[in-house]
Amino acid sequence: DVYCIPLSSVHVIGHSLGAHVAGYAGQRLNKLGRITGLDPAEPYFQYTLEEVRLDPSDANFVDVIHTDGGSFITGGKFDFCTRIFSNKTSF
Repeated sequence: DVYCIPLSSVHVIGHSLGAHVAGYAGQRLNKLGRITGLDPAEPYFQYTLEEVRLDPSDANFVDVIHTDGGSFITGGKFDFCTRIFSNKTSF
């Protein structure tokens, strides 16, 4: 049996470099339903064009979740940043 799933109902999740790979797939497949990028890789992507990294045009809905302090590339229609607390005291 062959089943067809519309690309508009597909949700791709990628972490680090995988977030940009998900964006590339979305760009090539022409409008996935949703892409979630988890801490997209920053080295070599921070100053690149949107065509080579995750960006809001790669899917119908793109969101990015930032959990580490080194990943601040905005790549989604919505970017969520977690607040990280430190137990260290500054003197």
